[in-house]
This record gives sequence, C-alpha cells and structure tokens, in this order.
Amino acid sequence: MDSSLKEKVTPVKCIYAVFLAAEAAIFLAFNVMAAVTPADPVYLKYSGVLLCLAISAIMIYFYGADGAIVTCAIAFTAVSDFFILVKDSHYEIGVTTFFVAQCVYFFRLYFKRMNARVRFGKFNVRALYISLVLRTALIFATLLSLALTVGLNYLLCACTFYFITLLCNCADALFTVRGGLKNILFAIGLLLFVCCDVCVGLHNFGSVLGVNLPAWLISFVRYAIWIFYLPSQALIVCSLGHGIVGADGRRKKAESADDVSKEGVRKEEIGK
Repeated sequence: MDSSLKEKVTPVKCIYAVFLAAEAAIFLAFNVMAAVTPADPVYLKYSGVLLCLAISAIMIYFYGADGAIVTCAIAFTAVSDFFILVKDSHYEIGVTTFFVAQCVYFFRLYFKRMNARVRFGKFNVRALYISLVLRTALIFATLLSLALTVGLNYLLCACTFYFITLLCNCADALFTVRGGLKNILFAIGLLLFVCCDVCVGLHNFGSVLGVNLPAWLISFVRYAIWIFYLPSQALIVCSLGHGIVGADGRRKKAESADDVSKEGVRKEEIGK
C-alpha cells in the first residue's frame, strides 16, 4: 500500500469511529429520555441526522462524487426531518424532499454501474429500464387504487411516489450485495429505512382510514420509528467508507493501465 493511500485510510477510520460512537450515544440518549420522560427529544434526534450530514460532507474529500451524491441525499433528508420532526408541519414539503432524496439514491445505484466498463454493462442498462418500468407501473397502480377508494390529494400522491421509490431502491440495492461490504451496508440502510416508514404508515393508519388500532401497536410503532431510522442513516453514510465509487474508479484505472500496456506492446510489435 503506497503512502498516499495510507494517509487517506487512517483518517477515514478515525472519523468513522468517532461518528459511530457519537451516533450510538445520541441513539441511547433519546431512547432513555423517551422511556423516562413524556417529552419527545426531537432536537436530540435531529442532531443525529445533522451529524450524518456533516460526516457525509467531510467524506466528499475522500470519496469525491459518491460523497457528494450521498451528502445531497442526506441534505434533502435533513430538510424533510426539519419540517416533519422539528416543526411538525408542512408535511407536503417534508415528503416531497424525502422523495427527492430517494431519487438521488436511485441515481447512486445506477450511476457507476452505467458508466463502468464491466462485463455485464448491457445487463445494467436492461436492469435500469426494467426498474424504471416497474416503478412507473407500481406508482400508477397505487394512485389509481387510492383514487378509487379514499381519493387523492397532494400529500397522498407525494407519499406514493416517495415510498414506492424507496421500496424499489431497497430492492435494487439488495441485488447488489454480492458487490462487497459497501453494498451490504447501503442495502441494510435502505431496508431499515423501509421498516421505519412501515411503522410511520401504521402509526397514521388509523387517522387516515378511521380505523382504531390496538394501543400497544401504536405505542410500539411510535417507539420503533427511530429505532430503525437513525441506524439507517448511519449505515448509508458508512457505505461511503468502503468506496462505492472508489472501487469502480480503481478498476477503471487498472483497465486503463492495462490498455496502455497492451497498446505499447502492439507498437513494439509493429516497430519490429
């Protein structure tokens, strides 16, 4: 390992160690506070999201484009949490920015795979088209069902676009787990994100459809929302530490070096 790589690896490990320790402390603190006090520690919870944003922004220095992509997504997530968690208002804006964040993650899933010179490049293009068609069909079917049953408004439409995009992103990410630890962390992060939103849906199920859910279930999902949510954000940030872009970048550099080497051999043969 050359000295320049060592200089980058060591700070990243230190930053992630401090980050995970801080996130764990915040996670334990707001869960203890929620258990012993009736007040919801919203600012403590929000500080965990802002910490994810700060660390992902720092990682732009180490991981370039991928760091910028994740930072963009978490920035939109932080905006969503500001309205939904901190202000407890303007849910339409909050859900819309959540949807934008998932669009950014969709771009992350396919950006490098579409540009990398890999053996299954055509498969990646086909997978992208299939994913887009399935997403469109699911969104259309869901909106039609809602229109025929409870009616549509902007918030329901935004929720439909957001949740289906998240669900499909999670499915796409699960298909990439063979790519290494970075992909596993990202897939688990999105899966926890889905679990969080299922809990949010159950929590609001009664008020939307006028159904009384058991009190124990309401209490459980209210508590479980952040059990899933903050770890999901932390894992997404940690997926940067294993170089989702860096791995492809190194592969492309190796391929370029190999191409240059082959070209040199050809020129030597021609010269002879």
